[in-house]
Amino acid sequence: MGGLGKVEAPTQREDLTKIRLMLIKQWIEHQSKTLLNGWLMNFSFLSA
Repeated sequence: MGGLGKVEAPTQREDLTKIRLMLIKQWIEHQSKTLLNGWLMNFSFLSA
């Protein structure tokens, strides 16, 4: 039984890391999208 506990702990940690990475990735994608939108708006103002 004790062996099972040792096996479960690392997988839980891996899941947390995966979730963290996913959140970071989503945040970066969101940030780059807002930056791109800002640049596109600036370009449209310049070309107008």
